[in-house]
Amino acid sequence: MNNQPGRPNLGEPTENAVEEATRELIKENPCFVGYQRAQKNDALDANGIDILIYLRGGLALPLQVKSTYSKRRKFQRNHPLILFVLFVRNITLDKNSERYKRTLIYIKNKIKRFAFRAQRDLGVLNP
Repeated sequence: MNNQPGRPNLGEPTENAVEEATRELIKENPCFVGYQRAQKNDALDANGIDILIYLRGGLALPLQVKSTYSKRRKFQRNHPLILFVLFVRNITLDKNSERYKRTLIYIKNKIKRFAFRAQRDLGVLNP
Protein backbone atom coordinates (compact mmCIF):
# COMPACT_ATOMS: atom_id res chain seq x y z
CA MET A 1 0.00 0.00 0.00
CA ASN A 2 1.44 3.36 -1.02
CA ASN A 3 0.61 6.03 1.54
CA GLN A 4 2.67 8.80 -0.02
CA PRO A 5 1.33 10.32 -3.24
CA GLY A 6 3.87 10.51 -6.03
CA ARG A 7 6.17 7.93 -4.48
CA PRO A 8 6.25 4.35 -5.74
CA ASN A 9 5.53 1.51 -3.35
CA LEU A 10 8.86 -0.30 -3.08
CA GLY A 11 7.68 -2.98 -0.66
CA GLU A 12 7.25 -5.73 -3.25
CA PRO A 13 10.53 -5.03 -5.13
CA THR A 14 12.37 -4.89 -1.81
CA GLU A 15 10.91 -8.23 -0.71
CA ASN A 16 11.81 -9.68 -4.13
CA ALA A 17 15.42 -8.54 -3.65
CA VAL A 18 15.53 -10.11 -0.19
CA GLU A 19 14.16 -13.35 -1.62
CA GLU A 20 16.80 -13.28 -4.37
CA ALA A 21 19.56 -12.65 -1.81
CA THR A 22 18.22 -15.50 0.34
CA ARG A 23 18.32 -17.89 -2.62
CA GLU A 24 21.95 -16.87 -3.23
CA LEU A 25 22.82 -17.41 0.45
CA ILE A 26 21.36 -20.91 0.35
CA LYS A 27 23.63 -21.74 -2.61
CA GLU A 28 26.71 -20.11 -1.05
CA ASN A 29 26.49 -20.94 2.64
CA PRO A 30 25.57 -24.32 4.16
CA CYS A 31 24.22 -22.58 7.29
CA PHE A 32 21.17 -21.55 5.23
CA VAL A 33 19.10 -24.53 4.12
CA GLY A 34 15.80 -23.13 2.86
CA TYR A 35 13.17 -20.43 3.12
CA GLN A 36 9.47 -19.76 2.88
CA ARG A 37 8.08 -16.45 1.65
CA ALA A 38 4.80 -15.29 3.10
CA GLN A 39 1.80 -14.96 0.83
CA LYS A 40 -0.73 -12.20 1.32
CA ASN A 41 -2.94 -12.99 4.36
CA ASP A 42 -1.36 -16.37 5.13
CA ALA A 43 -0.25 -17.42 8.62
CA LEU A 44 3.27 -16.00 8.23
CA ASP A 45 1.94 -12.69 6.95
CA ALA A 46 -0.61 -12.49 9.77
CA ASN A 47 2.24 -12.86 12.27
CA GLY A 48 4.40 -10.14 10.73
CA ILE A 49 6.82 -12.41 8.88
CA ASP A 50 7.74 -11.76 5.24
CA ILE A 51 10.36 -14.47 4.89
CA LEU A 52 11.12 -17.39 7.17
CA ILE A 53 14.70 -18.55 6.63
CA TYR A 54 15.61 -22.08 7.71
CA LEU A 55 19.05 -22.53 9.26
CA ARG A 56 21.13 -25.66 9.72
CA GLY A 57 20.33 -27.32 13.03
CA GLY A 58 16.57 -26.84 12.83
CA LEU A 59 16.40 -23.12 13.56
CA ALA A 60 14.25 -20.66 11.65
CA LEU A 61 14.86 -16.93 11.29
CA PRO A 62 11.64 -14.88 10.98
CA LEU A 63 12.36 -11.81 8.89
CA GLN A 64 10.30 -8.71 8.20
CA VAL A 65 11.32 -6.47 5.29
CA LYS A 66 10.73 -2.72 5.30
CA SER A 67 11.59 -0.06 2.73
CA THR A 68 10.76 3.08 4.75
CA TYR A 69 11.88 4.12 8.20
CA SER A 70 8.39 5.12 9.33
CA LYS A 71 6.94 1.72 8.37
CA ARG A 72 9.81 0.02 10.18
CA ARG A 73 9.12 1.95 13.40
CA LYS A 74 5.38 1.27 13.19
CA PHE A 75 6.00 -2.43 12.58
CA GLN A 76 8.36 -2.69 15.55
CA ARG A 77 5.75 -1.11 17.81
CA ASN A 78 3.03 -3.50 16.60
CA HIS A 79 5.18 -6.67 16.45
CA PRO A 80 7.78 -6.47 19.23
CA LEU A 81 8.49 -10.20 19.09
CA ILE A 82 9.82 -10.06 15.52
CA LEU A 83 13.39 -9.05 16.26
CA PHE A 84 14.82 -9.21 12.76
CA VAL A 85 13.58 -6.31 10.66
CA LEU A 86 15.59 -5.83 7.49
CA PHE A 87 15.50 -2.21 6.40
CA VAL A 88 16.44 -1.63 2.75
CA ARG A 89 16.21 1.97 1.55
CA ASN A 90 16.04 3.25 -1.99
CA ILE A 91 16.13 -0.03 -3.86
CA THR A 92 16.66 0.29 -7.58
CA LEU A 93 14.38 -1.59 -9.95
CA ASP A 94 17.24 -2.12 -12.45
CA LYS A 95 18.45 -5.61 -11.58
CA ASN A 96 21.44 -5.23 -13.92
CA SER A 97 22.85 -2.18 -12.16
CA GLU A 98 25.85 -2.20 -9.86
CA ARG A 99 23.69 -0.54 -7.22
CA TYR A 100 21.27 -3.49 -7.22
CA LYS A 101 24.18 -5.94 -6.94
CA ARG A 102 25.60 -3.98 -3.99
CA THR A 103 22.14 -4.01 -2.40
CA LEU A 104 22.03 -7.82 -2.65
CA ILE A 105 25.43 -8.01 -0.94
CA TYR A 106 24.17 -5.69 1.80
CA ILE A 107 21.05 -7.84 2.28
CA LYS A 108 23.07 -11.08 2.45
CA ASN A 109 25.42 -9.57 5.02
CA LYS A 110 22.50 -8.39 7.16
CA ILE A 111 20.86 -11.82 7.02
CA LYS A 112 24.16 -13.49 8.01
CA ARG A 113 24.47 -11.13 10.98
CA PHE A 114 20.86 -11.80 11.99
CA ALA A 115 21.49 -15.57 11.80
CA PHE A 116 24.67 -15.28 13.85
CA ARG A 117 22.89 -13.16 16.46
CA ALA A 118 19.96 -15.59 16.68
CA GLN A 119 22.24 -18.60 17.06
CA ARG A 120 24.45 -16.80 19.58
CA ASP A 121 21.50 -15.70 21.67
CA LEU A 122 20.13 -19.25 21.72
CA GLY A 123 23.56 -20.70 22.49
CA VAL A 124 23.54 -22.95 19.44
CA LEU A 125 26.30 -21.54 17.24
CA ASN A 126 27.36 -24.04 14.59
CA PRO A 127 31.12 -24.38 14.06
